[in-house]
Amino acid sequence: FLILSFPFMSSFLEKDGMTNSPGYGPSSNTKSLFLKAYRYGTSSYAIKRLDSRKTSGRTSLDWLFWYAEWSGRRILIDSGFTHAKYIKRFGIKKYRDPASLLAEDGIAASEITDIIVTHSHFDHIGGVHRFPNANIWIQQKEYSSFSKSSRYKEVQDYFTEAIAQGRLRLVDGNQEIYPGIEVRLTGGHTVGHQIVVIHDVTKHVFVGDECYQDHLCRQKIPLPNISCYSRKKNAAFLQSLSDMYDSGAVIHRLHELE
Repeated sequence: FLILSFPFMSSFLEKDGMTNSPGYGPSSNTKSLFLKAYRYGTSSYAIKRLDSRKTSGRTSLDWLFWYAEWSGRRILIDSGFTHAKYIKRFGIKKYRDPASLLAEDGIAASEITDIIVTHSHFDHIGGVHRFPNANIWIQQKEYSSFSKSSRYKEVQDYFTEAIAQGRLRLVDGNQEIYPGIEVRLTGGHTVGHQIVVIHDVTKHVFVGDECYQDHLCRQKIPLPNISCYSRKKNAAFLQSLSDMYDSGAVIHRLHELE
């Protein structure tokens, strides 16, 4: 089942002590947008990896992916992960398989039409293999870097099949992938990091890991070197994000439930 609410009215769904959502939608425009965040785990995390001003301490971190319905398509923004080694390595509590969370809302993995991957770190791309019919949208330079990494082996068979079926959609820079949905290359956190923008009555912006928490995004605090491919590009993105906040866009993070 889906919990629906109109823009700016938050709905929350409790599952096993964890809160998923808010849900936005459907809107009053003709495309009828529905959005929902799914939290598949929580952990503590070193603040120095999120905030370039800090050298010690820890903070709570949510592990999220987003689900969107738009013009007849069922879209994930990032996919979570399934490999057990990361649960232990990052001390993730209350882990849930992303596909299972969707199934509890009546959404079959086979019904997902598209996955927009903000970047290729394990918690954003490590669940794509659970969705056999999805188009995978990723920046070309991000995929090139990922395909040369050791992590690629975890999902290589899936990508081999996706390529054979024409489902791997490599993007070069900024592109409208469907009417009203665009990806924009930012390249700060990783070489081919991209954000996702959905142009509904309200603009919705999904920032990936260019910033992790709302106060850091709003204050334009750049990522530390340890979490950056390019601090210059990360800083440029944060400046543009400030303009998006000012214009009334809704900013969604992938590691902080709203």
